[in-house]
Amino acid sequence: MAPRKKVANLARGRNSLRLKGHVGPFLDLPLDILLEILKLAQPLDLLYLCRTNKALRGFLLDRGNISIWRLCLELAEDSPPPCPSFSCEVEWTRLIYESVCHVCLSPLEHDFLFDPIWWEFGGRYCDECCPNQVVERLPKILTKDHASRKWLDIFPRAHGFYLKKDIDTFIAKYSTVETEEDKAKLIQERRDQTKVILDHVRISKPWMNRLVKARTDVVEELKDSRWNAITAKLRQAGWPYKLIRRTNWMNDDLVYIPRRLSDAEWKEIEPKLVKKLENSVRDSVVADRFRNLRWAFSTYELENLTNHLAFAPRVMEIALFPEVRAILEGDIKLEMEPSDLKAAIEPKLPKLLEAWSRTFEMQLRDYTRTALNLPSDSTVDPFKQALAYFVCDNRCCYGHFTGHWKLCSQARGYSSDEPEPETYEEQAERSLCCTPCTPNIMFSLEPARAILEDVIRRFGKDPQTATCEEMDAAPGKLWCMRCVLKNQPTGWRDAPAHNIKFHAKVSSLRPRWEVDLEPEN
Repeated sequence: MAPRKKVANLARGRNSLRLKGHVGPFLDLPLDILLEILKLAQPLDLLYLCRTNKALRGFLLDRGNISIWRLCLELAEDSPPPCPSFSCEVEWTRLIYESVCHVCLSPLEHDFLFDPIWWEFGGRYCDECCPNQVVERLPKILTKDHASRKWLDIFPRAHGFYLKKDIDTFIAKYSTVETEEDKAKLIQERRDQTKVILDHVRISKPWMNRLVKARTDVVEELKDSRWNAITAKLRQAGWPYKLIRRTNWMNDDLVYIPRRLSDAEWKEIEPKLVKKLENSVRDSVVADRFRNLRWAFSTYELENLTNHLAFAPRVMEIALFPEVRAILEGDIKLEMEPSDLKAAIEPKLPKLLEAWSRTFEMQLRDYTRTALNLPSDSTVDPFKQALAYFVCDNRCCYGHFTGHWKLCSQARGYSSDEPEPETYEEQAERSLCCTPCTPNIMFSLEPARAILEDVIRRFGKDPQTATCEEMDAAPGKLWCMRCVLKNQPTGWRDAPAHNIKFHAKVSSLRPRWEVDLEPEN
């Protein structure tokens, strides 16, 4: 950059203090009053005044009136750094106050949360113009005669770039110099200019950093104030603070914006925010209530409530009762601890548990009749069939139905790559770590059927018609010839359990049954 030219003295003549042409009533004021007004204006106001008409532009840009600009900069509220020797007050004002690209003059979007000025280059650049104004490396014409490190302090460097215009101007001069002495002199002059620029940059950048911090503090204060006001409004509407905090508001353009909340604006945005809050916290609130439901009805308490039932439902089945679901999905603003859930649900449970047990028993009878291919008009209870031996999927619960059956937990885990639950039932499975109990899921006849058919035939009975009572009355004991040396004779009912325990994992070692018909001693 060229050194700043000296400004002529204010006493160049009275012509510099006169306005020529018709400029309106504002400038018909006495000149001394007008000067006092202009000196109290902000620097950016002077720039805007220069663009109102030719008379004002000529007046304000006259070098004899440069003291107006200088005084405005000195009295500015944000106390900008002084104008450097390599610039003038007008250009300096334009650089530090006007948010426009200095190449294409397009307005720049400036949120005041970062430093937008390339201080080393004395300009502001838009995204389109910046790549054409800066270069990352020095041209080879400069580095072919000298080592690259000797040029590091010749040109100002900002963010790893050099200003292309500075390099081109220097190369134009450098290429015309013939002697080494003149080249060295030109390099030293350029180095001195760069030092002056960088010395002033060390003054200017901290000033802008202070502005950025102050503006950031103001923005954050406005955002916090707005957030606190919105929180207070939501809490007045009955929303617990922990639910409000649980929602991700950070990217919401209605919440975290630097603007104070007015009553009129709140009336406008309240429905949108309440809807977002409901959608955001509903799943987590219901998930919390599922966990509280499990704590409210422990295994011991459920046993006391269900010990008289043919089939004892689990917490999972209780959560799927419509009456219980209405409570769990009820007013999500209401905080419900385990004791609250227990107090709300327990009075309804006796009838619900009995109804569920009866319904499930009917479903299991129909499932058993179909699985065993029993005739629909058969009067024999399917549960009394010898083949009606149930095995759960986990193979932890098995046996014939004897009047009471306690369902196993059927616990299952979930991996992080599984999709998030979308329905109430899916969320119940995820929160309670088990699947709903249905006859075809909880009970299976197939794992024991082949074993029992072989055993029943060994006793001389027909597997399709043999009942548990007939098998119990049949004489003889059952032996597993695969492991006869290790195991005592067993009853026919224990054959499937024996197979699960000793032979299920190795299919090649299926049990081979024999029936000992000799009477016991």
